[in-house]
Amino acid sequence: PGCEMCCSERPLNYVIPEGYQLDAEEREWLQRDLEATRQYEQVEEEEKERNYKQLLEWDNQNLVFSEEAIQCPICFMNLEPGEGVTLRECLHSFCKDCLRGTILNSPEPEVKCPYMDDNYSCPGQLLDREIKALLMEEEYQHFLDLGMSIAENRSRSSFHCKTTDCRGWCFYEDDVNEFDCPVCHKLNCLVCQAIHENMNCKQYQDDLRVRAQNDHAAQQTTEMLLVRTAERQGAGSGDTSGGCRCKVNGVSCHPNCQNCH
Repeated sequence: PGCEMCCSERPLNYVIPEGYQLDAEEREWLQRDLEATRQYEQVEEEEKERNYKQLLEWDNQNLVFSEEAIQCPICFMNLEPGEGVTLRECLHSFCKDCLRGTILNSPEPEVKCPYMDDNYSCPGQLLDREIKALLMEEEYQHFLDLGMSIAENRSRSSFHCKTTDCRGWCFYEDDVNEFDCPVCHKLNCLVCQAIHENMNCKQYQDDLRVRAQNDHAAQQTTEMLLVRTAERQGAGSGDTSGGCRCKVNGVSCHPNCQNCH
C-alpha cells in the first residue's frame, strides 16, 4: 500500500528493505488484495465468455434485435426490447418496417443505413443477410434483379443474352467476340449482337441486308451493326484504335474467328 496518512501511491522505485518481515496487518491486507484481484479476474473472464457466446449467437442470426427499449429514429415509434433491429455494421437501431421501406426505395444496390441528423449521415450499409431477412421472398428477388440491372446498365462493356426473357449477361473485353450464356446455354455473337446459329457473321449480316429491305427491325439491326463494326475495327487496315486486332499482321482476332471483319 501507499502512504497511510495522505493515501498517495507508493513510489514506483520503492524497494522493500532487505530482511523486512510483514506484520499480521500487512499480511492480512496483502491476502485481501490478492483475493480481490483473483475475483476481479474471474468476473472479467466470465464476462468475456458471455460476450463471446453472445457474438456466436448473433452470428447465427440474420437479424440482431435490440436488447433495450428504443425509439425508431425514422418513425419515432417506441419499441420494446427485442422489437428493434440493430444493424451489424454501424449498430444503429430501427423498426423493421422502416428498414424494409429503406431497402425497397433504395436507388442503389448497396443500401445505406438510413440514420441521419442535422450534423451526421451514417455511411454504414445493410448486409445482404439483413436485407434478405427483412424482405419477403418476392421482394428480395426483385431487389436482386434491380441491382443486377443497375450494374449492367452502368457498364459500357456489358452484354445481355439475346434469348427472349433470359436473365443471363456478362462483362466482356474487346478481344472477346462470343458469350456462351450460362443460363440458356445459347451462343451469343458479341460482334453481331445476336444469336445466329448455323451461320457465321458474314452470312448473318448478308441475310440481314436482304431482310432489311422489307423488315424495319432488321434495318435497325443492320444500321447498329455498321456503327458497331466501325467502332470495333477502327478506320482501316492496321488501325487498332477501336480495340479490334483482326487481320493485323495477317493474324485473326480470335482462334474461332468466322471472318466477321
